[in-house]
Amino acid sequence: MRSDVAAAIEQGDLDELIRLVDRLCAAEDWDGLAELRERCHRAHERSGRQLWPAAAHAEYRLALEAPGSWAARVLVEGAGRFTPGPLSEVAASTHEWGDLAPHLPSGPPAGLTAHERVLRGEDLTAAAVPGPAVLDLPLRLEPWEPAYSLAEYRAHEADFPAPA
Repeated sequence: MRSDVAAAIEQGDLDELIRLVDRLCAAEDWDGLAELRERCHRAHERSGRQLWPAAAHAEYRLALEAPGSWAARVLVEGAGRFTPGPLSEVAASTHEWGDLAPHLPSGPPAGLTAHERVLRGEDLTAAAVPGPAVLDLPLRLEPWEPAYSLAEYRAHEADFPAPA
């Protein structure tokens, strides 16, 4: 157990936990960030502290900034409930399908992530998508489709452009 993560959780200071998420991301300490996420999720069991905002922010930052193997771990049902956008969309905005696919758990978030990559121009017709088909759409853009307005995610904000 990392002492800085344990101390921040023991204090229950959400501002400090968010700053710690920033430091862990800057250091590319994905193990530490994943530990912080898990410990914040479980904090209420031990101390009664509600640290889910820090857990949600850690999930968001893993999906956004961590390598595909780490980002894929948070692409599960129920994760990211209070993040700026669906984690499948967040991860797809910064990762290619090939970086995520080998690590994705089977389930609807995997299918949604595949479709988000398609919206960003990736042709996945030959890809094996783990889990059920969640959308009855091809895994490639058709020539007649327009360029889609896509959300842009950053560490502490997101932009949602209006359709063109």
